[in-house]
Amino acid sequence: MVTTIALKDNYTAQIIPDSWDKNIKVCLVDEVNNATTVLAIWQGGRWVSESYMNLNKFFELINLYPKLKRSLKAAYRYLKMDIYEANINTWSKPFSCFKRRVRIKIYRALK
Repeated sequence: MVTTIALKDNYTAQIIPDSWDKNIKVCLVDEVNNATTVLAIWQGGRWVSESYMNLNKFFELINLYPKLKRSLKAAYRYLKMDIYEANINTWSKPFSCFKRRVRIKIYRALK
């Protein structure tokens, strides 16, 4: 379940959850130079990074792009789910019911 989010200036952010090791890796990909930088890794209940500059860049991107924050929450929920629950949720989405919309207009009678 790798999630890719487009950022400005030809950059993308990749969120890679690993259900075996129970961690989430966030990478910044430069599409022009084909360079990948690991910004942060969710491990043991905290964000870990090799350098403070990468960790600061990670938190800066989270504040700028709300879609990145939502995708991180979805990846965290994916790690918390059991493998059977993940398969059930994947198959149950296309079979949702449609709701009907009804418009009701009430006219006031004039005297």
